[in-house]
Amino acid sequence: MADTNEPVTCCICSDELTLKNLVTTECNHQFCSDCFWKWIKTKNSCPCCRKSLLKTDEEQKEQEEMRKILDMRAQIIRDVEAAFEEEERLKYICSGLLREEKNLGQIIHSLRKESLRLSKNLVKLELQNEKNKQIKEKLEKYKTELLKKEVMRELLSKKICSKKEKQTHIDSLASKKIQKITEDLELRSRQLRRVISSGQITEEQHENYVNAIYDYINQFRNDVHIEYDDNPSNQELINQYWNITMNVENMVNVARRRITSNLR
Repeated sequence: MADTNEPVTCCICSDELTLKNLVTTECNHQFCSDCFWKWIKTKNSCPCCRKSLLKTDEEQKEQEEMRKILDMRAQIIRDVEAAFEEEERLKYICSGLLREEKNLGQIIHSLRKESLRLSKNLVKLELQNEKNKQIKEKLEKYKTELLKKEVMRELLSKKICSKKEKQTHIDSLASKKIQKITEDLELRSRQLRRVISSGQITEEQHENYVNAIYDYINQFRNDVHIEYDDNPSNQELINQYWNITMNVENMVNVARRRITSNLR
């Protein structure tokens, strides 16, 4: 008794037979469909026992139709298997796409959170930028004011220096003038004392001499007021001139009283 577990093979090519390629003849010999139809195209007999397989044209046509049906059946089976394989592949692709969709959802959620955070940071930066603009405007304003003050300080410093130089020049000229006038008044005073001491002077000569000195003093005072009264800083100099003329005037008055008393 043959072993039922032993695989059935083709009698020609010895390939394993399946429902897809199995062909069984009337004499119960089994072949694969490829070997059987190659053989039957050349000879109408069984390759094993030489028994006639297609006795009439009608049977041959039926056999041809059966072969076509079997080929169609095998093609359908292959198409179904391919469809199952394609379905499995599509299921795998769909599963991958679902995973990708889930990952993309998580990424989108993360991006939304990041976008919200960046929007808040952008608002903060805009506020900070506005504050920086205000601070910059204030700094520019302070800088402009400081520059104006610096320019004013320089101008004031130059003006003060110019005033000091002018005042120094005036003081120098005034000192020279005081010295000259003082020397002139002293000279006139000495001349007056010598005349008084000699006793050789009339009352009229004395009056003329004194009036000349008074005229000189008054002219000197007028010149001082005209030249220095416009500037208050020259008041000390004016007082100094005035004191000199007052001393000379007192001295002249004393001499006048003496001469008047001597003449009497």
